[in-house]
Amino acid sequence: MDPPNWTEIIGLLTVLLGWAEFIRRLLEARKRPKRKRKKRR
Repeated sequence: MDPPNWTEIIGLLTVLLGWAEFIRRLLEARKRPKRKRKKRR
């Protein structure tokens, strides 16, 4: 039996973690109310 290709497994894990972080940041940015703009007159 051939051992599993660890380089491919680690690469896939890093890609999945990167996507998870990206999606999590998008969701956090969407949850935050964008009320930083104040109209000064």
